[in-house]
Amino acid sequence: STFCQERKVGHVVVSVLSPCGVEPSEEEWSSNNRSIVIRLQYGDSGPSVLLPGDIEEEVEELLVREKRLSPTTILKLSHHGSGTSTSPTFLKSLEPEVAMASVGRWNRFHFPHPSIVEALNKKGVSLYRTDIHGGIRLKIDLSGYLVETMSGIVWP
Repeated sequence: STFCQERKVGHVVVSVLSPCGVEPSEEEWSSNNRSIVIRLQYGDSGPSVLLPGDIEEEVEELLVREKRLSPTTILKLSHHGSGTSTSPTFLKSLEPEVAMASVGRWNRFHFPHPSIVEALNKKGVSLYRTDIHGGIRLKIDLSGYLVETMSGIVWP
């Protein structure tokens, strides 16, 4: 994988995947697509997390094309799970076990988009949403992870 910048903090490798300084200018990309994309890898074989900010399909496709992505255990949905993000190619590259969406209850945009929810369901990805589950706590260490929610759901 190609990284803009990578730092090891204890047992965690923090990789900035975008922007890398070679992407289109501010005039060519929306502020959403200039979001910072960070991947956290716990140890050599522990869980990983992708935090893609508000990026949309064009940046997702760039990350896939430039091989900046690798399978990721936990995905925070891009742009709150809007219909302009979390493309099939992006999901296929990541193969997440768990996805999380930070969305308000009765949000006017109806995020996450039904097509995204359906795509995650078809791939067997567990989806946690703040509008349904309330606050979500993710506990991670070298041996695994635990998802806890205000509604009491704990996974795995």
